[in-house]
Amino acid sequence: MAPPLFGVLFRVVLGVGSIALGAFKAAYNQAAARGAGAAGASQAAGGLGAKLQMTKTQPMTTLEAIKILGLKQPGEGESLDFRAINERFEKMFKNNDPKKGGSFYIQSKVIRAKQLLEYELIKENKLTEEERYKYESTLHQLIKDHTLSEQKASMEGQ
Repeated sequence: MAPPLFGVLFRVVLGVGSIALGAFKAAYNQAAARGAGAAGASQAAGGLGAKLQMTKTQPMTTLEAIKILGLKQPGEGESLDFRAINERFEKMFKNNDPKKGGSFYIQSKVIRAKQLLEYELIKENKLTEEERYKYESTLHQLIKDHTLSEQKASMEGQ
């Protein structure tokens, strides 16, 4: 019988995956809509169309996630700092709020970068109990908020 923690982690990973997939789909659609006018000219020169095609097939690397959040790359034998990741995430997420003139696409990249770096810390077992609790409670709140916003949107659409 699998330990209860495995079941919880499985549901968390599944929930995060659906949120991330929805965010990336919306970000791609927004970027495609914005670039549709210039797509003909830029594709001939290998511009936006080629870049969007590449992002569909290339997963984000840890180095890219570090650069997106503007963190200092850890040296040999060092680890990323959970608090620094969260501080940079919160600042960049708020600064790129589409309601304040920011970019949904960049906001989605910031979310994905944070998720990837947190996953790396969990995989390497580098989180304290307090940090792991904060990570899991934040994740549960994100899933709850996302579910409620989807339900609200579907109710408004009816």
